[in-house]
Amino acid sequence: MLEELEKSEEKFRAVSSAAKDAIIMMDDNGDVTYWNKAAEKIFGYKEDEVIGKELHVVLVPPGYHEAFRKGMETFRATGKGQAVGRTIELTGLRKGGIEFPIELSLSSVKLNEKWNAIGIVRDITKRKQIEWMLKESEIKYRRFVENLRQEHFFYRHNTDGVFTYLSPSITDVLGYSQEEFLTHFTEYLTDNPINKEVIHHTELSIKGIQQPPYEVEIYHKDGSIHRLEVSEFPVLDNKGNVVGVEGLAHDVTERKRMEEKLQVMSLHDELTGLLNRRGFMTLAEQQLRIAERMKRCMLLLFADLDGLKWINDNLGHKEGDLALSDIAKLLKETFRESDIIARIGGDEFVILVMEAYDESAEILTARLNANIDNYNARGERRYRLSLSVGITHYDPDNPCSLDELLSQADKMMYEQKQKKH
Repeated sequence: MLEELEKSEEKFRAVSSAAKDAIIMMDDNGDVTYWNKAAEKIFGYKEDEVIGKELHVVLVPPGYHEAFRKGMETFRATGKGQAVGRTIELTGLRKGGIEFPIELSLSSVKLNEKWNAIGIVRDITKRKQIEWMLKESEIKYRRFVENLRQEHFFYRHNTDGVFTYLSPSITDVLGYSQEEFLTHFTEYLTDNPINKEVIHHTELSIKGIQQPPYEVEIYHKDGSIHRLEVSEFPVLDNKGNVVGVEGLAHDVTERKRMEEKLQVMSLHDELTGLLNRRGFMTLAEQQLRIAERMKRCMLLLFADLDGLKWINDNLGHKEGDLALSDIAKLLKETFRESDIIARIGGDEFVILVMEAYDESAEILTARLNANIDNYNARGERRYRLSLSVGITHYDPDNPCSLDELLSQADKMMYEQKQKKH
């Protein structure tokens, strides 16, 4: 029997020594009677420092001592207590007086007619840090959504199209209350043909297919017509299944009105249909003022068509015009409708990219180069198109003039062109 007892004790010690959680035993006096290796690592005390010591004095912060003593009275008499048989989160005390979060699973066992407690303790510091970070992220996200104003509102709907959330900024943008818009939004759509595409885009988003931004025309509560640019994003669960759609609507009414005015003022390049220099400067200056006021970042790209002189000299100016028109089409395919694209010189183009950051530059140039490569691969012309591009960033916290932006981007474009030669 002694031999079997020794073997059993040896197995217990082997298991408890290998455990990553602290295993602690306490007698009916509240003294520590067992302390495994994980307990040493978690609490910082060696076995000989805690065996025979009152557990609450060593491992429990002073503020909890009185509650521990009261609980011990009940435990000593009945083997029961608020924590017995449960897994709870508490505050532990590490050697050196450092408090930290722990998870405790507590059970009771009767030995020699006296109640003893066995506790399994896990250090949950990292888990709590992650929970705090997630909570902080959620708070920031909620604060961002709830404080959208003037030109944007956020919404969410599930896969059957029923709205589950709408940001309060809907009132600032279109005048409706959240309840009014959620209940009757389809009644507010105008009969503009562009609205026929709304259902199509939403259906594709529900299928998980990312959609490019699209426009919707809608009545304001005051009866005026507004144009919205809508960006939708499928929401996926952890298995990759679409569980809903989130969207951000941007009121672009004023920009559309300005674009119409520009057309009336004939501020477009006749060959390419893009804005000319005057048109670009007029519209871009306005966007710079808005960007500074609304604290929005932008990118300015200055692009030069490589080899236009060679095309004109060897293939004729008609072929040169075709090259310019083809580049204009590629720029339209690459950038959004909300971006400002212009031909400001013979072979010079500029693009002002709305609400973009430094990290967007690499993505945009890669997309542009890919479109040019696809064009060249078709072999429709007797030459290959190529652009030299300079990019500069507009920071609303350190605003500069449009001329300064153009000068910086032009300089960077020239440096890239020199490398090609």
